[in-house]
Amino acid sequence: MVLLAVAAIYFVSRAADREGYHFFDNVDLVIHEAGHVLISPFGEFLGMAGGTILQLAVPLVFAAYFFVRDERLSAGFVMFWLGQSFINVARYAGDAIVMELPLIGGGIHDWNYLLSATGLLRQTVFISDIFYYTGVGIIISAIIIGVIALAKEKQADGL
Repeated sequence: MVLLAVAAIYFVSRAADREGYHFFDNVDLVIHEAGHVLISPFGEFLGMAGGTILQLAVPLVFAAYFFVRDERLSAGFVMFWLGQSFINVARYAGDAIVMELPLIGGGIHDWNYLLSATGLLRQTVFISDIFYYTGVGIIISAIIIGVIALAKEKQADGL
């Protein structure tokens, strides 16, 4: 119960600090950059999107794995990471017009490229908000799933 509360406080505070940079952002960055390399053989557009694709897919796959195994508490904990990762993407996507975030190696800004290529650059704030509020919803869901899982464990222990 204490670990769930600590995780909830951390990730809710992370969600509240939409522009901040935190520990899990470093984890996301490594996976994001690997996504470019892994998906680049499928073309320039997908290679650019590959960072975000892998960054969201990795925690999603782990959460799905735990759900399939009916390990709800573990799934809830991984969902915290998934929600945080969406918030991290929101920050990057929201930077597509101003391009103020430092980039690894000073390369091309993924989201400027993606939104320009699709004619959606003017929708940067809206797209960023979609990622952000999806992340917040996932974090809230993680808390609910964790509380329900702990309640079920406690009920099973009491029987």
